[in-house]
Amino acid sequence: MQAKYKKLKKNFENCSLKLSEIYKNDNFSEQEKEMQSKLVLELLATKNSLLKTYEESVITLGQVTIKMSILLNGGAAVALMGLFSKISDKDIFVNSFAHTILDFSIGVMWSCLAAACTYVSRKLLIEDHYSFSVVFNVAAIFFVILSYIYFYYGICKFS
Repeated sequence: MQAKYKKLKKNFENCSLKLSEIYKNDNFSEQEKEMQSKLVLELLATKNSLLKTYEESVITLGQVTIKMSILLNGGAAVALMGLFSKISDKDIFVNSFAHTILDFSIGVMWSCLAAACTYVSRKLLIEDHYSFSVVFNVAAIFFVILSYIYFYYGICKFS
């Protein structure tokens, strides 16, 4: 993400250099200089818009992934609790259900930590702390992966 912002900053610098070249050049009339300036600024605005759209789509994908992991683990835990209440008189299955529900609950915990890291990452990005933002972004990805691992582990333990 930081590389994209550096590239964007470089684009700003290049556009400002281009604008200063346009205005220093005596071969262009004032109207041509104005037209070229507008084109350079429109190009920069288009690049900024595309970068913003890309960032928003990545953030949306991350949020959907976190919501999906919470839904998977939470739904599995609730389904097992419902099943557990029906067969609680059979003592053999009780221990296996309890451990499986614990695995799904731990998966929900990792998903919630990922959501918190995503929030902190976004907040740091807004405040121009790019390197710290990347750290929290990577932590969020790691927590979502852990959530899926616990979901898979709970499924394997139950079956």
